[in-house]
Amino acid sequence: MSGWDNNPFGEKQSTPFDDPSVAQASTGGGAEDEYTRWAEQQAHLFQPSAAALSKSQEAAQDSYYKAPTAAAPPRPAPPRPSAPTKNAYADAPVSSPRQTASPSSSSYATPSHSSDFASKEAALRAREEALVAREAQLADRERALDESGLHPPNWPAFPKWCIFPFKPLIYHSIDDEIPAAQRVLIKRLFRDWIFTCFCWVINCIAAFSALVGCGDCSDTGTSFAVALIFMFVFIPGAFVCWYRVIYKGLVNDKTFSYLKFFFVFGFQVGCNILFAIGIPGTGASGFIVAFSAFSENTAVAIILLVSAVFWAINSVVSLFLLKQVFNLYRGSGKTVADAQAEVITSAAANPTIREGVKDSILRNAV
Repeated sequence: MSGWDNNPFGEKQSTPFDDPSVAQASTGGGAEDEYTRWAEQQAHLFQPSAAALSKSQEAAQDSYYKAPTAAAPPRPAPPRPSAPTKNAYADAPVSSPRQTASPSSSSYATPSHSSDFASKEAALRAREEALVAREAQLADRERALDESGLHPPNWPAFPKWCIFPFKPLIYHSIDDEIPAAQRVLIKRLFRDWIFTCFCWVINCIAAFSALVGCGDCSDTGTSFAVALIFMFVFIPGAFVCWYRVIYKGLVNDKTFSYLKFFFVFGFQVGCNILFAIGIPGTGASGFIVAFSAFSENTAVAIILLVSAVFWAINSVVSLFLLKQVFNLYRGSGKTVADAQAEVITSAAANPTIREGVKDSILRNAV
C-alpha cells in the first residue's frame, strides 16, 4: 500500500535517500565545494608572498630613480631574402668636405638665429664706435678749453627740481684747477667758508629770538637789523673777497693774491672774535649777550650761547687756516717785491690804464 498506511507514530524506517552520498549528489553542493577548495589551492600556489612583493617594489623604484645606463644595442635580425632594391644613395653626387660645409648647401643651411645674432653684433659694434667717437670729441673739447683757459660755469650747481631759473655763475673745480699739493688746504678753506655762512645764519636766528623773547632787553631790534644785514653782505663777500682770491692765486701762482687774502681773511678772523664776544647793539650774538639774557629768558639765552660757541669755534679754525696759508706763502719763496712787479705788469697789460697813461703823457708834452 502507499504511505498512508504507515504509522506516523511508529519508528522511522530507513530509505535509500538517507545515504549521505546520495543526498550530496541530489543537492549538487559537493562538486561546487570541491571546485572552490581547488581554486583556493591554486591561488595560494601562484600568489607571491609579502616579502617578494616588497622586494619587487624596491627594485622598481631603484630602476626608476637610477640614471639610465647605456645598454648594449640589440643584434639586428638577419635580413630576409627579397628582391634586390635600388640603392637610394647610389646616384647621389659625391661632394668634398669643403663643399659639404659651404653655406650654400641645402643640407647644412645657416639657421635664422645666426643671422639675427650677426645683426645684433653689428648694431652693438656701431654703438661702441659712436661712443668712442663721442668720448674723443669731448676730450678734444676739454683740451681746447684748458688751452684757452675758458670753462663753462658750474657753480653754484642748482638742482633740477629748483623752480627758480638760476644758473651757475663761475667755474669751480678744485681737482681740475688746483695743484695736488694745495688741494687739501683749499678744500679746508672752502669748508671754512661754508661753516662761516652757517655761523651768520645762526647769529641771525639768535638775534631774532632775542627780539621776540627778550623784548625788554636793550638794543634787541638794532642787533637783529644789523645781524640781518651782515648775513646778506658777508656771506657772498667772504666768498669773493678771500676764498676766491686765494683760489685764483693758487691756480695762477700769483703773489699779490696771497697779500690780498691775508688782509681780507685777517679782517674776517677779527669779526669772528668780536661776534664770539657779543657786544650788545652790534648784531653779535655772543657770550656777553647770552649771559645777560639768562635773567630774562633761559631758552633765548641758550640759543644765544650756541651762537657764541659756533663763533668761537670758527675763530679758532680760521686762525689755524691763516697760519697754514702763511706757511705755504713762506715756503714758496715769494716776496713783496714779486707782488709789486705783478701789480705793475697787470696794470701795464690793462688797455684802460694804458690809454689813460698815454693821454696824460701827450697832455704833459703839449
